Amino acid sequence: MIFDQTPGNVGEYHVELSAQGLDNIEKALGTNYAYPQVAADVTTKGTLTINQGEATVTLNSGDSKTYDAKQTLPSGLNLNKYNVTYDATVYSADGEAQTLKLTADDLQIVGNATNVGTYQVKLSQAGQEKLKQLTGNNGANYKWTFKTTANYIVTAATADAKLNGSNQKTFDGTAVTTAQVNSNGQILVHFTFPGPTTESTYALQDGDYI
Repeated sequence: MIFDQTPGNVGEYHVELSAQGLDNIEKALGTNYAYPQVAADVTTKGTLTINQGEATVTLNSGDSKTYDAKQTLPSGLNLNKYNVTYDATVYSADGEAQTLKLTADDLQIVGNATNVGTYQVKLSQAGQEKLKQLTGNNGANYKWTFKTTANYIVTAATADAKLNGSNQKTFDGTAVTTAQVNSNGQILVHFTFPGPTTESTYALQDGDYI
């Protein structure tokens, strides 16, 4: 058999009888039948249909950091901690197995990954399109499903607080009230923690101490 074009991508391909095919038929069935002189005399054609394959692609695993008041972008992800799996091998039209080698542009963080929390990471539109192009035919050889179990976690940072300062009063025979302890506002709590802040100190108020 011969094809009017080499089968590869999704579509229909016409199959014609070859000279070798005609010769094989004659050998198999014997001389009791009259056969076409040449294979080209057989004008009817068969059809080979290549249907779409189905591929489910899943992004797995995850990365993390301690809160630093900065937004993490895809370029800040550790790519070695993410991987792509397939429910079936995907091929290009020439039969070569394909897999996506991740770059930062292939990933998308859902949301603003600044504050403490868990953020979903998925293949970006660019990453999906890149994988599709690897299989040829603009990705049309497969019906694609993209999933993710990957994430990025921002964990709480450890803050440091130090209390210093002093106040005084002249002895008058009465007990010192909590309101008098920091009546001059000089007893302060100094905070040290990641990220910029306009208030790194706090003046103790009545009720903040015993």
